[in-house]
Amino acid sequence: MLRSGWSPFGNLGPGKRPLGAWLDPGDTSPESERRKVVTTGDDAPATTGASQEDSGEPSHEEYIATTFANQEVVGGSVDPDNHGLTPVTEAVPGLPAGVELPKAMMVGERGVVIRPDGFYVTRGKGKDISQISAFYAFVAEHRVRDDGITVVAEFAVDVCHLGSWHRINVSADEFSKLGWILAKVGPTATIFPRCRETVVAAIQELSRHVHQGPVPRTTVFSHLGWRMLPDGTRVYLTAGGALGPDGIVPGVQVAPPGDFARYYLVGTDQDDELRASVRASLSILDLGPDTIMVPLLAATYLAPLGDANLTVFLLGYTGSLKSSLAALAQQHYGSEMDIRHLPGSWLSTDNALEVLAFIAKDSLLVIDDFNPTGSQSEVAGGHAKAERLIRAVANGSGRSRLNADSELQVTRPARCLLLATGEDRPRGQSLRARHLGVEVKRGDIDLAKLTIAQEQAAAGMFSRAMVGYVMWLARDWERV
Repeated sequence: MLRSGWSPFGNLGPGKRPLGAWLDPGDTSPESERRKVVTTGDDAPATTGASQEDSGEPSHEEYIATTFANQEVVGGSVDPDNHGLTPVTEAVPGLPAGVELPKAMMVGERGVVIRPDGFYVTRGKGKDISQISAFYAFVAEHRVRDDGITVVAEFAVDVCHLGSWHRINVSADEFSKLGWILAKVGPTATIFPRCRETVVAAIQELSRHVHQGPVPRTTVFSHLGWRMLPDGTRVYLTAGGALGPDGIVPGVQVAPPGDFARYYLVGTDQDDELRASVRASLSILDLGPDTIMVPLLAATYLAPLGDANLTVFLLGYTGSLKSSLAALAQQHYGSEMDIRHLPGSWLSTDNALEVLAFIAKDSLLVIDDFNPTGSQSEVAGGHAKAERLIRAVANGSGRSRLNADSELQVTRPARCLLLATGEDRPRGQSLRARHLGVEVKRGDIDLAKLTIAQEQAAAGMFSRAMVGYVMWLARDWERV
């Protein structure tokens, strides 16, 4: 039971409570009530009131080792007869098998106590205790995000606040600032005044205890397309995993950002199913004239060969079904990317389009509906946007930028095969030499056959055909 008048935040001065009051709930003397902890200096609560005798007092290390030696793992409610903790009733998420949270630990020269309502620090030879946060946390995973150009570290942090667990992904640069606690957990996840550095150190030290050493580091690929693994295996990255010669390679983490999660390819062990899927993919050649369908299907299967440096532009008025055709090609890379969920639009900003073309490495990327309207300057801006993207794809380049310190940032080149649609065609003779224009007229496409193809694409047949193609490329890349 909680002691009468006790609050998980102490006396809100801020969050302080003498440890002696927990260990001896019957001690209600005026002397015990005067034994409070106050904050002085930088993150350094000091004991006032009753004085302490130095002789015979245990060190912090001895206090931690003896007072909490027989404690159960963190959890439950406060029990003064059990030194403040009762056994946990539920497993702590994120803990490795067989590992328990420590009850207390040394962080530098300070003892840190882990209670259900947060981190506490011991003071005055371990006789007093003060709360430094209304939560406790540890780093569950150390991830390194690799986009093929840059490598960025981030941590997956498990936070317990008011009995609820939160998994929060935070960049290594932001970790020590702790601003992410309030943003992700909420305003009641208090960090008490001048305690931030100690809380950070407590999270780090608890992480070391949990993992019994360094936090395991894993690489997460955040782009699509081909990569060579350390063991020499060539894999094709999709949101469904890494496709190798024999299907999905276990142990490889792929997490492309945002809507790229729809670029989802998984293997199939059924030869009959694969053959049926390939036939379905090839059958889209029957939807319309060869002048339309051959370039469309060829571009679909050209993209995984890499370094295509090509844009195919489907040009047609409303009702020509050009966007529906583009969606069929795009669904070879994920069945969810139908006409309502195409990955890109010409309404996006220049920077957004540049990032899309960078992440979609060795993949088809549909940018739909080029039709600049408005004032003369707005129309000119739309054509300029198309020119920049098509040139970037043709040259395999990106735009250079400076950071706040006037230093060059890493350039993100376009690495995809671009399939664009629109009612207007980008201007410029040299630009037209960098893309293949395909005109689609009303009536060119067989609507009944298109409906069947859309059903097959939604059922995943086109994406399974692409899986078989990619697995074949992975086996015979050198010969191809």
